[in-house]
Amino acid sequence: MFTKKLFLSTLAVASLAAAQSSKVCQEDKNSINSQGDLDKISSCETLSGDVVIGEDMPNFNFEQLQSIKGNFMAENAVNLASINMPNLKTINGEFRLQGCRSLSSLTAPSLTKVGQITWITLPALMSFTAKISEAQTLKISDTQLTSLDGIDLKTVKRFDVDNNQYLKAVTMNLQNVSEALSMGFNAKTIAISFPNLVWSNNMTLIGAGSINFPRLQHINGSMNFGNTSVTSIACKNLTGVEQTLAFIGNDKVTELDFPLLTEIGGGFKIHNNSKLEDIDGFPKLKQVRGAIDFVGNFKNASLPSLEDVQGGFNLQTTEEFDCSEFDDYSAEKIIKGDSYTCKAKEANPTTADGTPGADGKTDSGSSSGGNRNGLFGISALLGVSIAVISFVF
Repeated sequence: MFTKKLFLSTLAVASLAAAQSSKVCQEDKNSINSQGDLDKISSCETLSGDVVIGEDMPNFNFEQLQSIKGNFMAENAVNLASINMPNLKTINGEFRLQGCRSLSSLTAPSLTKVGQITWITLPALMSFTAKISEAQTLKISDTQLTSLDGIDLKTVKRFDVDNNQYLKAVTMNLQNVSEALSMGFNAKTIAISFPNLVWSNNMTLIGAGSINFPRLQHINGSMNFGNTSVTSIACKNLTGVEQTLAFIGNDKVTELDFPLLTEIGGGFKIHNNSKLEDIDGFPKLKQVRGAIDFVGNFKNASLPSLEDVQGGFNLQTTEEFDCSEFDDYSAEKIIKGDSYTCKAKEANPTTADGTPGADGKTDSGSSSGGNRNGLFGISALLGVSIAVISFVF
């Protein structure tokens, strides 16, 4: 009888302990300000609520944890040096690391699924360990990361990567971007490769050493290339851009190659590309629903399949140039806008809105990274809203 009572008593204590442990794991918010706070939840495999790291926590080591149903937040945790979650597989909410200036080690080798990735102002973070294949949005800014190995998304709403001056390469099997893909002011020679990307909404690339989109077919919004150091920009399978297409300040580019592009739904801008002598990479372009604005040092420009330009036309170059093709388009009302300008040997060529446009440069600051203010200058030239190009959600 005594043995039976002892067994039942032990079982009751164990059940109570399990219930208390379960309750701890189901809190809406888990504030971690000390090792004691972390120890309280150390037996949890799943946390139902948010994990919030306090500014005085030096290290976060949680080996048991496998799933966070809420957010993982570390904001202005200036003493946080390392995060180690070796068995964590999912974060249903946001994975936000912001203003953690001492964070140099981020280890989550089992992590595959995140709701949103937001890593901002992490000046000591040079690498991380993960295998994230699913996230709705990605925002990485102001880190010392040299690559994004450990993140390989197939689809995403927003992909924003900027001001990572050591980031030399980004390669992903991304297939579509439903809202915006924006990259700017990373390493000057960054290699950008999305070999499986088929379509994107808005796309803005500022600064790149190489660009590879071999399967890209359609842009649902605007497409903008600014201040790259590439010699060729090619999208050989792209057939349509629904809003503006712009090439601004790419001072090493000698070739634009868009052989299948037939339609641009907004404006078509080519400005300040100082080594571009020939604009002849758009042989099938039929329709531009906005205006055409070509300004630079080029010697030749031809759009042999052009049938309809619904806006105006401005072409100004410092070199000898034969305007006859575009004069004919204007006379035949293929160019339907109120304004038509075609000028050769123009000493000070300007864009349609009066901006100087032949020095191969833009008012966008350094193209080597680290100048967020430059976004305002180049966004004006590209003719896109700062909300798209400034990498802010």
